[in-house]
Amino acid sequence: MDILPGLAARQYELVMAIDILEHFDMPTGERFLAELKRVASGHVLVSTPKSFIHQEVEANPLENHRSLWTADDLARNGFTHLIPDAESWIAVCNI
Repeated sequence: MDILPGLAARQYELVMAIDILEHFDMPTGERFLAELKRVASGHVLVSTPKSFIHQEVEANPLENHRSLWTADDLARNGFTHLIPDAESWIAVCNI
């Protein structure tokens, strides 16, 4: 989250965040999604598990899982196109 605000708007045609979103609490995750959309000029693709996977890593707390996202949560943040997958939400936001 420290680097994204320093990037120019609409700098990348495609921005991907694979299995990152669940590492944020919901409010921080929503800010993360907003920043991804800000730096994208075409599409943003995110993936996150459909079920909560408990993960705590004492040596690196940034690896801890802090949230579970639903299709409705993603849609509320502009990610309305879902790619079918049994294990993860794979969602696309067209900018």
